[in-house]
Parts: sequence; C-alpha cells; structure tokens
Amino acid sequence: MTQPYGTHRSALEVTLLADASLSDPVHSALVALARSLADELDAQGETPQTRTQATYAGQLGAIRRVVSDARSLRRKESRAEGKPASRLELIKRQAERARGAE
Repeated sequence: MTQPYGTHRSALEVTLLADASLSDPVHSALVALARSLADELDAQGETPQTRTQATYAGQLGAIRRVVSDARSLRRKESRAEGKPASRLELIKRQAERARGAE
C-alpha cells in the first residue's frame, strides 16, 4: 500500500508541523518514540509487524490528544480574555451585533 506522503516518517513530520504544541520540550519523548516507530515501519516495508503498527497507532492517538488538549486550552484562554474562541464564534457575535443595531 502506498502512503500519500511517501513514508510513515514523512507523514508524521507533516503531522508534527501542523501544531506548535508538539514542539514543546514536554512532548519530546512522545515525538521521539513516534519518529522511531515510523522509521521502523518504513524499514519493515510492505509487511510491517502487527505490534509495531499497533504501537505506532497508539502513539498517533497520543499525539492527537496532545493537540486536542492544547487547542482546548487555547480556546479557554481566549474566552477568558473575551476573545472569540473560533471563527464561527466571531461570526455569531458579529451577527448578533448587526441584529441589535437594526
């Protein structure tokens, strides 16, 4: 099966670059393990070991949770500062103001 980004490692690097929270030193062990597993899967070729695949999938889940938690924290901080938490929230606030002005 061909990977859209060529290798597991290159796909992982795209994922890691997608969110700055993964560059935090607190997550360096998680990122290092994920890179090692991606390299191992790439080295195993077309028939990777099931355990390696399962461990890698678990690491991707952990990375997803880190990103999700970081985004939730940013939303909470935005709300505390009175800023809209998302683009949709901003649009809703603008619509409410426009209706109130009529």
